[in-house]
Amino acid sequence: LAISKDGFIKNIKNKNISNESSRKVSHILRSQNNAILISSNTLIDDNPLLTCRVNGLKKYSPTRIILDKNLDIPLNSKIVQTSNEYKTLIFYKKKKTKKIKILRNKGIKLYFTYLDNKNNFELNKIFKKIYQLKYPRLLVEGGKRLTNSIINKSLADEFYLFKSGNKLKNNGKINVNNILKKINFLSKSKRSILVNLGKEKLFNYNFY
Repeated sequence: LAISKDGFIKNIKNKNISNESSRKVSHILRSQNNAILISSNTLIDDNPLLTCRVNGLKKYSPTRIILDKNLDIPLNSKIVQTSNEYKTLIFYKKKKTKKIKILRNKGIKLYFTYLDNKNNFELNKIFKKIYQLKYPRLLVEGGKRLTNSIINKSLADEFYLFKSGNKLKNNGKINVNNILKKINFLSKSKRSILVNLGKEKLFNYNFY
């Protein structure tokens, strides 16, 4: 996650929470993983590429994996429009035959997945499937809900936090301070500052 000094992950005036140096480091993290996972909510809100856009690392861009139970992914999104260039997978539940055909024709692999009794993805089963597909290192760039689920289900080995030196105050949206309290508790003393990035800091938390 990238957060403001006062714990927000959305800036209603500016798309970016973190500075350019932090964004470059996040691309390096992508290059060190086999796959990258987001939810359809993040895809719709941010329309990301999820590639490595640092000189020399483009070829190390991870496979992109989307959790999209209702297949809400826009066909004009950057993910779909570049799916012939970058490998893309979607886990879904709702069968939209026409859209499935279009997505498959664009080279996207789709995996039908059952939901739990609360109508949510069973993340432990999905992570197991991702591992079976030979993606042992998975980076998650989720929002508040997905991050909270992963932490609550103890599915993370490490957590990276980019923390800005600036407060957003009234420009901030979606506060995650409660999640950070859980992360601090679960990692106990296993927290370290990896690097100072201008006014920002990158923290690493270990859960093992």
